[in-house]
Amino acid sequence: MTEKALCAKISSLFAFQRKAKYMNIQKKFAMPLVCVSILCTACVESPSPDQQSRAKSANLDQPVHSEYLWNIAKEFENNSIVAEDKYLFKPIELKGLKVTDIDDGVRNESVEIDLSATIPPGGSWQLFAPSSSCEVERSHPAVRALQKGDNVTVRGVFVSESMGLRMNPCKFFIPRTGQWH
Repeated sequence: MTEKALCAKISSLFAFQRKAKYMNIQKKFAMPLVCVSILCTACVESPSPDQQSRAKSANLDQPVHSEYLWNIAKEFENNSIVAEDKYLFKPIELKGLKVTDIDDGVRNESVEIDLSATIPPGGSWQLFAPSSSCEVERSHPAVRALQKGDNVTVRGVFVSESMGLRMNPCKFFIPRTGQWH
């Protein structure tokens, strides 16, 4: 098994661990999956300084793509190389998202906002919907404006796909407030 295939398998287990918390089966699987997720950190590629600079300087108000996360996840599933070239380190707008978790984790330095895809027009229900996450500073206005269960549109920059589609920076449109945060 190649390193990338191994990382993909481990990533799937890590995603299952996160979903398990919502299905009340975490107690049985939590410790083994936490151990696997810790081992998996070696599989995550860090963005290069050039890529980090491109992500930070991206104009989120001028996304180059506007798409449902469901469809982007399918593109990554069908050919991750082509999808990486199309979406990574470019400002994009993701439609059809629901906030599933807002957590500052262990370090309390930043906040992880987890998002799952809602079914897009013409889509069909699946057991595990595609998901994404965005890491923001604790002072980001969205941290206090968002609530679990909110439907949102997100503008952000994908910086990783090895442990799921991860965005940084990002901003959120919350329909119930009528504002971008």
